[in-house]
Amino acid sequence: MNSILSKAIYCIIAFGLFLFFLNLYGWIENAYLPFTVQTQLISLMVVLPVLAVVSFVLSSVIVNRWKA
Repeated sequence: MNSILSKAIYCIIAFGLFLFFLNLYGWIENAYLPFTVQTQLISLMVVLPVLAVVSFVLSSVIVNRWKA
């Protein structure tokens, strides 16, 4: 039961961090980058996977710190 709860908290934190970083990136992109097909393609292919990896790594660190 504890393992399932820990994995659920991990997923919720990862999803929350991803949404936070996505909103932050969207605000920065709208403020400083022009709207072109190239910038949208770079955003889709490069930035979104990086945001996903960063959010999972940070959520792993947060959950491991929380367990300790």
